[in-house]
Amino acid sequence: MKLDYHQPKEWITHPVNESAVLGSTIFILPGAKIRKDPGLITLFGPGCTIQEDVGVHAHAIGDFFNWLTEVIGISSDMAKAVIKRFSKFTDTDFKGGIILGPVNNFGHKAVCHGTVLTGYNVFYGLRSTVHNLVTGNNVYIGHETKMFNCYVDDNVEIQEGCRIKNCIIGKNVRIGDFCTLKNCIIEDNTVVETRAEIIGTKEHKLKIGGNSWLSTACEVYVDINENSLVPMRMVVDGPDEASKLNRNIMINPVTDFGLVVWDHMMELSHISHEVMNYIKQEFFK
Repeated sequence: MKLDYHQPKEWITHPVNESAVLGSTIFILPGAKIRKDPGLITLFGPGCTIQEDVGVHAHAIGDFFNWLTEVIGISSDMAKAVIKRFSKFTDTDFKGGIILGPVNNFGHKAVCHGTVLTGYNVFYGLRSTVHNLVTGNNVYIGHETKMFNCYVDDNVEIQEGCRIKNCIIGKNVRIGDFCTLKNCIIEDNTVVETRAEIIGTKEHKLKIGGNSWLSTACEVYVDINENSLVPMRMVVDGPDEASKLNRNIMINPVTDFGLVVWDHMMELSHISHEVMNYIKQEFFK
């Protein structure tokens, strides 16, 4: 089956039983389920790949601006920028649907439903699920990760097995495997390591300041300042703990963070300073 990319009224409807090519670079493999409801938009940019057993199902949302600000939770200015960015795909006000920018890739058995707007080069991993999601460019969503009502900015990596709900994630953020994030704002240039938990409330989105590093299996239940380092398995559940985290460091994960970690480990570890200094000299020259 070959369809003209420039004729959306002819796009594939549920179910797809054979391979399909839209234009020359959009591939829809057998078993994909792409449902096009009247009045909604379903758009796949150049280079998209929809693999087997993928489900794509849009729904109407009514007032798009209020959906962005109230459901997704982004600011009014950010919502206006999103609307301006995606309005070029339709001649009327956007009422809901699926818009995937160029070079998006859905892994096997991924599910995409609600209203989903993505930029360039977004990867949805094996058995991942997204519902009501807006992303920027160069975003990786790992295998079996589930995301609901989220905004994700450019250059973000979210590893496998994460559960993320009602969150705003800034630029250049890395989230490790099996993390749980709920009702929170992760500001730019932040790293959240494996199995960390960041839990806010519907009344108050918990804020993680930019340029911070949250170590493995830590738990955070209150706002923390920018440039903070949360040690491994630390529970931050009050203002006293949060106030101790700001070490006035600017973390560059490539050049600076190793030294920061080793300095912090030297404060906590039973290993002698001589051994730690030797390791630091050998590995962080």
